[in-house]
Amino acid sequence: MSNKQSFVFLNEVKPYKDNWRVHVKGGKLHSTAKRNQMYRAQRNFPIGEWRFIEKFTVSAAGGQYRTSRSQYKMTITGETVFSESDFSDDNPFLSLASYSILEDPKLKTVFLIDIIGEVFELGRIQTVQVHDKDKKRLQFQMRDTNGLDVVGCLWGKYAEQFEEYIERGNDQMLICLIRFAKINIFRGSIQITNGFDASIVTLNPTMQGGY
Repeated sequence: MSNKQSFVFLNEVKPYKDNWRVHVKGGKLHSTAKRNQMYRAQRNFPIGEWRFIEKFTVSAAGGQYRTSRSQYKMTITGETVFSESDFSDDNPFLSLASYSILEDPKLKTVFLIDIIGEVFELGRIQTVQVHDKDKKRLQFQMRDTNGLDVVGCLWGKYAEQFEEYIERGNDQMLICLIRFAKINIFRGSIQITNGFDASIVTLNPTMQGGY
């Protein structure tokens, strides 16, 4: 099928048909696939690359955590077709959350957020027992340009990303960007943490066009 064929934006897909065609770069629409389709989806839809996707189903989004505010989700099936695109756009398509929404201790959200800030207090990486398994944990605090701050806690591979910085004893400014971060309530206080393995953590990010 020619890549010149028309396509729709992610926010236009609806459940009433399954022959949608979208042009995406890992955009913010919840997507799922059965275990036997995961490898094919990963192979054909690498992070950061533009792809055309056709013949997928659309249904109501649910579950404990969602990657976007869309009421729908995409399901990759055995009929789904991926094709390459020669389109180029390095825009990271960030939708940064305001720290002000994190000030309410009664806040409850199922949506994963993008958040960026200066790390001004950085703990040591600890190894703790979680369900009888050793897991690395890092606690820290970061703030925005208005001086508002938030507590963060990262686990596993995300905590390990800070190891080199901590070992160097670096006292330079550290900026942290967390994409698809989960808002958590811990001991009555709000903290941000990685959304399972879905998050992307970047230290001192440099992106075309800024943030």
